[in-house]
Amino acid sequence: MLHIPSFQREMYRKANSASFMQKQAQGNFSRNWAVLFNAVVKVVSPCEPISRRGIKKYGIALGLAAPLFSGCVSTHTPHNLKSAEALYADSARWLCLPGREDACTSQRIIFERVVGEQPRSIADAASISDPGIDCFYVYPTVSMSPIPRNADNFNDNRENIETVAKVQAASFRSACRMFAPYYRQASIATYILPERIRQSYVRVALNDVEAAFDHYMTHNNGGRKIVLIGHSQGAEIVKRLLQERFDTSPTMRGKLALAIIAGAPVYVPTGGTKGGTFANIPTCSSPGEMGCYVTYKSYIEGTHPEPERRMVGRPGEEEACVNPATLDIPGLSPEGRSNGRRNLGGTLLPPPAWSLGGVKGDKKMRSFERVHDGYSAACYSEPGTTLRYLSIREELADGDQRRARVPFDSRELRNGLGLHVLDMQFPSEELVSLVRARQPW
Repeated sequence: MLHIPSFQREMYRKANSASFMQKQAQGNFSRNWAVLFNAVVKVVSPCEPISRRGIKKYGIALGLAAPLFSGCVSTHTPHNLKSAEALYADSARWLCLPGREDACTSQRIIFERVVGEQPRSIADAASISDPGIDCFYVYPTVSMSPIPRNADNFNDNRENIETVAKVQAASFRSACRMFAPYYRQASIATYILPERIRQSYVRVALNDVEAAFDHYMTHNNGGRKIVLIGHSQGAEIVKRLLQERFDTSPTMRGKLALAIIAGAPVYVPTGGTKGGTFANIPTCSSPGEMGCYVTYKSYIEGTHPEPERRMVGRPGEEEACVNPATLDIPGLSPEGRSNGRRNLGGTLLPPPAWSLGGVKGDKKMRSFERVHDGYSAACYSEPGTTLRYLSIREELADGDQRRARVPFDSRELRNGLGLHVLDMQFPSEELVSLVRARQPW
């Protein structure tokens, strides 16, 4: 019997939680299981016979870690054509652009609740007029195809992509102009591949994003400072964009106001702020600092991630973690800024149907809920490991009805990817404030 270590089951859960809006995964799990099971069998069977019962027993379906299949996977490697910058002259290739009605400008219904009172409606963020800063957003995985591929038909996933932009990106319109390209992202099934092969799919996705960014720089930037924002696969793409367009260019580093890399590992020398993933771009470490990045992966306090074997740093390195809640607070000591815990002023919980288990409630609901000081965050280093991550604690009192909204006692959120689906949501207000504080005036 093929033994599957527990860390490899983590990527199976990603197949069911990486996208905020995937209709097949929302209440049609058994059908998803059958599709994903068949995909795995096609990959595993050349290596070793394995029964349906065996796979189900060990909880694997998709996204198994690369070492399992190294040397025995036969798969199509995409033809790596460079994307033409001219493609992005077509506004239809953009999810979000300034000056039009789209996912980043749509008005969301948001409620806020105080203990003992009925929920009250609060105004959504308004778009800032003529800001001196632009945000370039790369959305996370929404392509849940059980076949390793690049998603090149954006119409198939348009509703899902627009939904995740409403959840993650729309709040930033109060701080910057929003630019977000559609791109041929790698499907969730590419996570079954050895890393060297998976990267060929990531390269196609990156080509699109770089072409879009180059078009933006030529035709839209107009000298503004730039904020890069990405989550999950989008964060991986933002890392690569930083490496290839900013890290080696002093001119571009001078244009970088901030990068937000949420839900993907970035490495620095242990205790340091520069080096590792980036040679010249540091982690943010002081209030109002420009040309730096904020990065974290979030987990419930007292739980911790298992190391991802395909994503590890070199000896002497650790995962970087910057707490959005402490970074810009004046008067904090370096220790307090780096490791201190602080309440989160504006967690934005998405509708339950858009969170794949991250938020509980009526699946017909389409409203958001803002929670003030209901959670706190601190960067935490796991003793004896290179793991450093954002530790989230629930601060709601016993009897507060909001405690049921995010089930902190659920196995789903305490294992594997932890709070990955809500990485951008817990510090939502803090992230927007960081961008707003870096306006050039």
